[in-house]
Amino acid sequence: MTNPAWKNRIPAFAGSLALAALSLVAAGASQAQGSKEADAAVAYREATMTVIVNNFGPLGAMASGKMPFDAKLFQSRAERVAFMATIAPDVFPAVSKGGAKTKAKPEIWDNQAEFTKLMKDFTDKSAALAVAAKSGSLDTIKPAFGAAAQTCKACHDKYKVD
Repeated sequence: MTNPAWKNRIPAFAGSLALAALSLVAAGASQAQGSKEADAAVAYREATMTVIVNNFGPLGAMASGKMPFDAKLFQSRAERVAFMATIAPDVFPAVSKGGAKTKAKPEIWDNQAEFTKLMKDFTDKSAALAVAAKSGSLDTIKPAFGAAAQTCKACHDKYKVD
């Protein structure tokens, strides 16, 4: 008695099924890796922004008179913000665009030229604030602080989910 034709195809079908299953497992592993990479990128971004905010906040308090002005402390914090501003443009890699919990709007990656310009403004104005802070004079510092604060606001208004 001969085997029906479909029985001869079982090994090939089983092999194809196994290959498809392996492909799905590999795709799932790749997606999980991508998710881990996105989560890590977002965590790095959030840590960077936390350092900036935790230094910028007291600068605003001193500039507005809500906290006693300490020229040395102001200068130190302004220099930290200026340094962190040089890192900030790097904490928005494409992998962090989706899939991870983030307050960054997807428009960042759709409008790269504008976003890059806003980040450069932040870097430039933060550096100018650090220079102004060296003067120790609130009259010199306040306009530089206002300009730096405006760069934060401009970017947050357009590219951050509140």
